[in-house]
Amino acid sequence: VLPGDAEYVVDGTVVAAGLKAYVIADETGNLLVYGSNHGRKVLERVRLTGTASRYKGYNTNSIQLSAKAVEIFPAVSSYDYKPEVLNAAGLDAKVGKEAVCSEVQFEGKLLYGNYVNIEVGGEYQGSLYYVDTALYEKYKDQTVIVKGYITGTHSYLNVLPYSVEVKK
Repeated sequence: VLPGDAEYVVDGTVVAAGLKAYVIADETGNLLVYGSNHGRKVLERVRLTGTASRYKGYNTNSIQLSAKAVEIFPAVSSYDYKPEVLNAAGLDAKVGKEAVCSEVQFEGKLLYGNYVNIEVGGEYQGSLYYVDTALYEKYKDQTVIVKGYITGTHSYLNVLPYSVEVKK
């Protein structure tokens, strides 16, 4: 985890990618990299040079990196995902806290509107963030299992997903 505002060179594997951000991971943790039109693909190995800053919106204080230069290495064949499985109480415990780009899994009813929201335990507690909302229309009102990385917290968790599946 980057300790604070500065310029860094970071190596990692792209483990989730959305419209305006992606997440890279290595043996030290996960890092949200912000930027539109980034072109990153899951399982790419990258070396980033960029400026880290604290994102203070939505009552969070998490570190994000804005990449100035990206070097791409041959893709890795796999990545060992290990999400923390959260129930409603577990999600609620993270809401309003400092956002850390940690890997989580939770299930709930997908509510489709201006945002892609997840109702967990009878309450709205999750939102898919930095995603193409049209891709998730087909899951409306179904119970889904979401796996991804926390990108922020406020009154609910914002999560950049790497997997959304209908619960069987």
